Amino acid sequence: MSRFPVKTPIRSETRLQRPRKQTFKPFDVFKKLSIGFVFILCLGAMAYADDDSSAPAMDTYNKAVKLYQAQHWDAAKEYFHEYLAEYSDTPLYVTCLYYLAYCYQQLGRREQAILLYNKVIDQAKGPDAFWADMAQKRLDELIGD
Repeated sequence: MSRFPVKTPIRSETRLQRPRKQTFKPFDVFKKLSIGFVFILCLGAMAYADDDSSAPAMDTYNKAVKLYQAQHWDAAKEYFHEYLAEYSDTPLYVTCLYYLAYCYQQLGRREQAILLYNKVIDQAKGPDAFWADMAQKRLDELIGD
């Protein structure tokens, strides 16, 4: 008798495996088309982000926000005015209006801040509705004073 047991092959190991028949799967085709479509969209978004016309707008906006965060209200106000004058059709327009209104509020120019907060409320639609809520809170603060 041997010290080591003899391994007997399992029935499935002894048979040769046949290649599976390829079947048409509509979901796989849809998945491949979707991945291609998403890839094309990403390329388009990258091309838009690299567009030279959006670079100056983002530079102006970023300068304004840095000054705003550093509480340099007067300097930030100037950059927000520049952005709003030159790029009125951008998605950040309402955001800049709100920041500009807050700059005026911090500078003690209450009437100008109230005017701009009301403009934010009028123009903030859809994804900008957040800014309308924020502007309303600031208006309540100013009117309550």
